[in-house]
Amino acid sequence: MIAKWSAADSQRSYLLSLTSDNRVRFWASSLGTWGTLQELTSFGTIGTEWTHIAATYDGTTMKIYINGVKDANEVSTVISIFEGTAPLMFGVHPAYITHGWVPGYFKGLIDEVRIWNGALSADEIKSSIMIESYYTHGFCDDFDDGDYSGWSAVTGDASWSVTSDGVLHNDGSVVYPRILVDSTMTYGDYSFEADARLISGPGYALIFRAADHNNFYSFQYDAGLGLRLRLYQFVGFPSGADVAPTVSYNIDDNWHHLKVVVVGNNIKCYIDGNKVFGVTDTDAPAPLTGGIGFRTWGNAVAEFDNVCVAALPLNQYGVWNPDTVPVGIIDEWAITVKVTGGFDDVEDVVVQGGIGADLEVRGLCASQGSATHRRVGKNQQGAWIITWDVGALGAGEEATLTICVATGKNPKDKQEYTRPGIHYLDGGFSATYSYQSVQYQTSKTQRLPIEAVSV
Repeated sequence: MIAKWSAADSQRSYLLSLTSDNRVRFWASSLGTWGTLQELTSFGTIGTEWTHIAATYDGTTMKIYINGVKDANEVSTVISIFEGTAPLMFGVHPAYITHGWVPGYFKGLIDEVRIWNGALSADEIKSSIMIESYYTHGFCDDFDDGDYSGWSAVTGDASWSVTSDGVLHNDGSVVYPRILVDSTMTYGDYSFEADARLISGPGYALIFRAADHNNFYSFQYDAGLGLRLRLYQFVGFPSGADVAPTVSYNIDDNWHHLKVVVVGNNIKCYIDGNKVFGVTDTDAPAPLTGGIGFRTWGNAVAEFDNVCVAALPLNQYGVWNPDTVPVGIIDEWAITVKVTGGFDDVEDVVVQGGIGADLEVRGLCASQGSATHRRVGKNQQGAWIITWDVGALGAGEEATLTICVATGKNPKDKQEYTRPGIHYLDGGFSATYSYQSVQYQTSKTQRLPIEAVSV
């Protein structure tokens, strides 16, 4: 699975692999030779489901952990692991490369590989959270500019406004008001999230994959028909049908964070971080694209804020190669930071990172907790500092922060990336958290590159 190892020239350092009966094998060598090799094979085995494997050596003992639990077998030895010059390899047994044997590749999936510069304790492995980041196209609107320009209501609908504190408001004076942004959105897969609250009346909804004001999907916070959440598809509004059975829910007038994730014809809906719908709509109309927006019912007074839309990457592993932006062109991006809990609950999770001074931060959307951004430097024109107070994170639980940024403008109203080449959107993100009253810190994510090109 993981190897820094070359048998041909005695450059053996360490190797983590599986035996033919699916036990975990950990090898380490002090001089790079076979004669100085130390071997530990686990008592436990792994199956076909996702399994977390960790191997540690603290200078005296080799240990293996499977899904956060220390294996019964361990080896006591005092060596210094050979530094060596062999390349670090994943998913292939180096002996097969040396001798030209086939097949020598790991038959399975490997993800979330981390190599530490010290041996983690049992508590660190059990509680260790994962932090990762990537970016895609996207946009945000927090309505702090005092208007809803770029949004389009149904013709003749004057029930929408923006309050003095920067919140999109509907006064309930129109029957079935609907408002959209970018009905021509070409993102095939995307996430759409926003904060919303029902002040009075029957309900509100997030609209997504909208072809126009009359054809769309609707994730509904519905007080009018039995205190429930509803996933509905309208074809020629108001005609439509439920996509999934309704879910009972305690409706109130508090702010809630709603999120929709659409991948192909699969739809997932969340409220305050809890998934309430996860369905595949086999009758979804083509093309699987469309804009986003909001709707309410007649006599419903509701408010919306902190809109974030992020196109999902072509695969779940995010953007590895830098995307491009033309020099001199303003472009908008959505940076996603995700934290995932380990094998036990942790508390006091706080994520912090920086966004480049040559970018403009246009909005933040946190699936849980609260997030803030501020500028530092002379005249507050330096880098942006992002702080996300996640709070508690359960075992295996995920939380996301979407940061909408735009390539900023210099004093001449031109895009800051005036030179072709690689630039970086951020300075990396890391998290602190506490487990059993001890505080830990994650490693920092890699910076996200973007390439400015001449036009």
